[in-house]
Amino acid sequence: MDELSAPLKAAADAALGMENPLARSALLGEVAKSQARLGFWDDVFESATKIPNRAEKRGVLRDLALGCIESGGIEPLPRLLKAMVETDPASGPVVGRLAMSLMDGDAPGADRIRMALELLRLTSKPFESRRGVYDFLERLLAVGGEAFEEQARVILALLTDADFQDWGQLALMKSLARWTRWKEAEEIARKFTQPRRRSWAFLDLARSPDATDEDRIHSCFGKSEEFLDEIEYDENADQRGVESLAAQYRILGKAAFTAGLTEAGSRILERAEAVAAMITSDLQRLKMQYFLARTLRELGLIDSVGNYLDKKSIRDAGLTGIDRSRVFQWSAEVGDLAGPRAGLSDWTEAVRQAAEKQAAPNRFGDDEFNRAQRIAEIVRRFSMRNEKFEPTGDPDLDAVRLPGAEFEEHYYSPFAIDDCGC
Repeated sequence: MDELSAPLKAAADAALGMENPLARSALLGEVAKSQARLGFWDDVFESATKIPNRAEKRGVLRDLALGCIESGGIEPLPRLLKAMVETDPASGPVVGRLAMSLMDGDAPGADRIRMALELLRLTSKPFESRRGVYDFLERLLAVGGEAFEEQARVILALLTDADFQDWGQLALMKSLARWTRWKEAEEIARKFTQPRRRSWAFLDLARSPDATDEDRIHSCFGKSEEFLDEIEYDENADQRGVESLAAQYRILGKAAFTAGLTEAGSRILERAEAVAAMITSDLQRLKMQYFLARTLRELGLIDSVGNYLDKKSIRDAGLTGIDRSRVFQWSAEVGDLAGPRAGLSDWTEAVRQAAEKQAAPNRFGDDEFNRAQRIAEIVRRFSMRNEKFEPTGDPDLDAVRLPGAEFEEHYYSPFAIDDCGC
């Protein structure tokens, strides 16, 4: 026996002699952690297995695993986590989270990635949700690259839900494009069952930073437009679908125009205009029209929002004061593109409309608190309007800082689903 281990062995013997199981558990846990710090791993497992309290034992094993990941000494991980799962089978999702943490950083290394995959095999349920499976897949594709494609496809097969399967296929498609395997990437894009998703997939390929061939880029834009044009819509169509279609046409048109396809981009933006006009909800129709106006102004296709949209329609729409304030805010955000004072009158009108008392108050009377919140939002946005914020990837934060049209441009996706967390 190593002389350094003698005090720890004596402490473990002392713990085993204690009658109180909680005291015995606490001391054995500390002994195991100390043995781990000194590298006496056989002793660690001997001490841990003798902890009588299951929750304490599970916690010690988890903490030891975390310590291995932080220190970089990952060899004991499978044994630690196998013991943890045997102690408490419900702790499987902890394995998934720890496997995910092994792949933190820009370049975690192949050994850590292989260890993460090995850990997943320790339990039948390493993830607590479909989102967890997808997050692991996306991270594996990002840091593992082409060398781990086979393993990524195995993870992808776990996403049996149709929406999450599409989401996973989209991640694989983007990786194939990154690996310059364009033919395979385009095959995936064509296989999505929904035209909106096929269109979006080709838009993603066209906008890929790895797309350098001009003919391929133009071809992808063409296919994206083609699939979007497959969708039939009229005034009787599902309104959520019509709103989504208007947004997607707008985003596709702007991307095509910006890429130099000015004729195609203008044509697609005209379709966005036609679809937006079919939205029956006054608020949603005006939202899509003002978002489109912002895009047209950014591209230099209109000189001002006032010459493109009649503001009289805002007052004639029968909206509440708070909803009218939203429309004036969207109008102000377009005006701001022309200079710091161009949208000023609309910002002021947005405040005035939000301050208007409800014409038909509910049974609790006029809700001053909601009006105060709305005015606070307007002035907060007004004070930040000249600051340039880049999207952070956090939709809650970006919803507060980005103009409405810009937020939608970054976060709209026909792949989004209710529980995707996006």
